[in-house]
Amino acid sequence: MRASIRTTVSIFFTLCLLSCGSSGDGGSTQTTDSSGEPEVLKTYGEACTEDTECDTGLCLVNEYAAFGWCTRECEVEAEPCEPDSQGSYGGWCAKFPEDFDSEPRQFCLPVCSDIYECQGLTDLWETCDPPTWKGNTMYGNATGIRVCQAPSAHGKPPVDPETCAGWEESYAELQPQIGVCKAYCDYLQTCKEVPNAAAYNLTCCAYGCIIRMTPEGVIDVPYEKELKCYVQNFSAWQGTPKVCEKPLEDCGDNPEDPRPQ
Repeated sequence: MRASIRTTVSIFFTLCLLSCGSSGDGGSTQTTDSSGEPEVLKTYGEACTEDTECDTGLCLVNEYAAFGWCTRECEVEAEPCEPDSQGSYGGWCAKFPEDFDSEPRQFCLPVCSDIYECQGLTDLWETCDPPTWKGNTMYGNATGIRVCQAPSAHGKPPVDPETCAGWEESYAELQPQIGVCKAYCDYLQTCKEVPNAAAYNLTCCAYGCIIRMTPEGVIDVPYEKELKCYVQNFSAWQGTPKVCEKPLEDCGDNPEDPRPQ
């Protein structure tokens, strides 16, 4: 009987994902702020920096992911989360083991059908898989549930999603890659390749860069080479009128802003 119920749950989630969707807006809902202007709130799995951004009421910062993301606590482990105010689910309740060094230990994970759906919420999600913790599947495969995850963050200290302070401690063994990321972010700010360059958060840029460069804990060599191209050209043409032109000419005219979004 239990397996039958879980199969039904899995089918329900598949239908919900098709009907409710999490397309380009990530399933965000729209309300109005105090001035009556439209205010778009984020939902399960979307990146955030504070609770008020989320229609779930909780921007979670812990060792499950390398960034803040919208979710909420739940009561019934290994079951769909309670529906929200609009009757939508979108989450699955997981309870993490004792070595999960954050509170709460039980919360809703964003349900997905593939990695593209997760990265439609934020491109910092790395996989769409059965729930795991430190490489171990938490509930087996009987439920058929897959959730958005960032396994390279599992077990690492959470980083403040607004300031990104303290991120280097979790990547201390990657000093060459950290150096590339910092130099790349300096290039973006100096050459004004990002909006509002004067107030650009170099710390969050470098943090986002290292996350993208090491998905699931493995260095993405082509991405690292791409950034090195900008860095090397920027360095080689210092003191000349082409210091900001040459990186674009040789490496591509659309350098990525890697800050967590």
